Amino acid sequence: MKIRSFVEQKGTLNVRMYSDYAPSGDLELIFDYYAPRDATDKTETSETPKQIPEPFIWLVFYALAEALFALNTGVCAKTGGADTGTSLDDIRKKKKGPWTSHQHADIKPKNIFLASPEDPYGAYPKPLLGDFDVAQPIRSQSASARRQERGTPGWKAPETENKDLHPVYDITSKTDIWAVGLVIWELMHASLGTERLELLRSTAATNFAFHANDTFPSERILGWNAMYTQTLHDLVTRCLKINPNQRPSFIELRKEVWEGMQRLKGVLGDFEGVDVVERLRLRFERGDEFAVGGVAELPERKKRKGGGGEELAPMPGDT
Repeated sequence: MKIRSFVEQKGTLNVRMYSDYAPSGDLELIFDYYAPRDATDKTETSETPKQIPEPFIWLVFYALAEALFALNTGVCAKTGGADTGTSLDDIRKKKKGPWTSHQHADIKPKNIFLASPEDPYGAYPKPLLGDFDVAQPIRSQSASARRQERGTPGWKAPETENKDLHPVYDITSKTDIWAVGLVIWELMHASLGTERLELLRSTAATNFAFHANDTFPSERILGWNAMYTQTLHDLVTRCLKINPNQRPSFIELRKEVWEGMQRLKGVLGDFEGVDVVERLRLRFERGDEFAVGGVAELPERKKRKGGGGEELAPMPGDT
């Protein structure tokens, strides 16, 4: 998410930032459209989509991989896979001046905003990672300091959440990789409902020993019957490895997600453009209350009476 402008409050450390506008809200709202319906819900039909379309999940995956790439290199890479195979040394040569890798530390659906669709994927809102208020240079502090009260419980990586793992694994760029994997895992399991997903996350956070492969559970969950490609399953599973060294790097992740998107087109057909087939359409709010060039309707203000009994419009600062 781009910072369009900022204003510093004189005499304080407060800064107000102005970023891209996201008319479709945030990723958390998508779960409301795919949550289990009550049996009495008359809007539920046999044709109602039960799972989030896989192309959109890959788009979120790629947007987050791009964001981690920028946080770790200082380079906003060319979207489209043209340089996904470039080495880190070559990437750093493009950056003018030094750059310190940063950890976002609070990646979750609520901090992933949905901007207006853009070409070539006009059928889906554009995901943007925002809310960098707890982001920090990865090597600027001690390991213990970097773990202090940062991020959101249930969305933290094992090396951050579990004290038993603190002496074993340090905080690195792969700590954010875990959170990215968990966001994608939840999108794949949206049909379980937010309450059940939250329970699964909170249970995992207490032990991180819930699967034979030492990764977050992605199969054999009662009541889950969504179908996604094995490529997506495998990549998410690797992102959610308890051992950070077994997770992909931010460069590997960006490359593999791009390649996965290309392979998906061979499986599901092209999902570029505005008009995609019904089974690939995403349910989301397209309204734009504050569209550029539009007119916002303000609520009527109560009028006050002047000394002569006439009604006066309220002055700025009136209460």
